Amino acid sequence: MPAVAEFTRRTCGAALTAALEGSETARVRDELLALAHSWRDVLAHDIPNARPIVTDLLVGRLTYVPTTERHTWIVRGEGTLKGLFSRAFVALGGTSPAGFEPASWP
Repeated sequence: MPAVAEFTRRTCGAALTAALEGSETARVRDELLALAHSWRDVLAHDIPNARPIVTDLLVGRLTYVPTTERHTWIVRGEGTLKGLFSRAFVALGGTSPAGFEPASWP
């Protein structure tokens, strides 16, 4: 989905650039672009798994409006990235993210 990649670039780009060093910015940007590419692959080629992803990204319904050009429509709708970040994550290394560890051990 080119729109998702472009939205990610515009929204996250400025915040990441301000918060990260130059080399970190390039690494995170590359990771986000790779992630967007893998999302496009799933959305285009794996319909059963794409449907819940698209449903989580949409706010309401899409509308299709025909144009004067044959076989061409304008698709309108609202989307959000909120659905992407409401999942549970498991620490594979068995450690907590920084800031989540107990302040003192018994």
